[in-house]
Amino acid sequence: LAARKILGAKVPTIFPGPLVLWKWTDHVAEKAKALRELAVETPMRLIPMADYRPKYPKIIQEYEINPNHPNLTIWHNKIDVCIFIGVHCHMANLSLKIIRGGTNCYTIAMCAMAGHEDACLSFRDADLNMIEKLTAMVKKLKSEGVKSQAEPFNQFVMGPSGPINP
Repeated sequence: LAARKILGAKVPTIFPGPLVLWKWTDHVAEKAKALRELAVETPMRLIPMADYRPKYPKIIQEYEINPNHPNLTIWHNKIDVCIFIGVHCHMANLSLKIIRGGTNCYTIAMCAMAGHEDACLSFRDADLNMIEKLTAMVKKLKSEGVKSQAEPFNQFVMGPSGPINP
């Protein structure tokens, strides 16, 4: 179901959180690499949730998501399917509630713990193996003739001072 939803989306997006963005253990780097492979295979946009501090007065919705106002990024980019991964549970729960209440975005939560009840689809105990299985399922569906409906885009690259190639 997740692979079909992703391939059927016009603007599928991965929101990686700090638990996969910052290399605090070697397995995190492997997870991040697997997420990048999923994003390239599908194709999906990557919009990081690098930290949880409120970004005021305004965020740049093309390049970041604010967990306190995730609907702004979803509305601006017209995201119809998204994956939350590597986001601490308390922030994922908050963001998923706001998204579910104020957008039509289909949310997929890949949680390393017990999952998230406010996501449309929630995976619990998500690990590297689960990301690789999802990527394999996307590849399998594509080999069977299912085409990605994703609109063309250029993935931006972030540097210490912001986007490098906007």
